[in-house]
Amino acid sequence: MLKVFYSDQYINSKTFLFYVFEKYFNLKLNEKDIIINKYGKPYLNNNLYYNISHTANIIVIAVSNNEIGIDAELLTRKISDTLINKYFKNEYENTFDIIKLWTKKESFVKYLGKSMFTEIKNIKIKENLIIYKNEVVNINSFNYTINNIYINIITNESNFEFINLNKKITD
Repeated sequence: MLKVFYSDQYINSKTFLFYVFEKYFNLKLNEKDIIINKYGKPYLNNNLYYNISHTANIIVIAVSNNEIGIDAELLTRKISDTLINKYFKNEYENTFDIIKLWTKKESFVKYLGKSMFTEIKNIKIKENLIIYKNEVVNINSFNYTINNIYINIITNESNFEFINLNKKITD
């Protein structure tokens, strides 16, 4: 089970998280239910995993029975030449490729629950493969584009449900 919730309403991440878990999983969460690892990855003290990303005016939350990583980026985001040369050398052809690579790498690092800037150098993307520390990783990567936002999800799941929550949060 993998569900991805999306909203383009301006809303606090925890407010959105608590809303999603209460309305869709019948779980009333509070701050004590969230555990943060040493790299900042949040976990719940139950059998559900989640991950959050936000960019521009959107927020996405992926919820699964398995580890999950998600990243969302504005397609027009400018990534510095320094970062491009350091982490994406010879992996891209255009700006859109850089955003796709960035979101895939970031969502994979979030899946691992590790530090972006220590692990990104260990990740290479070749075609649709993720290579981590010189080993091909057997994992699924889903992407979705909505309102000029590119979203990448890394999971062991084989499919996902995308749920648009615009205008429902205040109902």
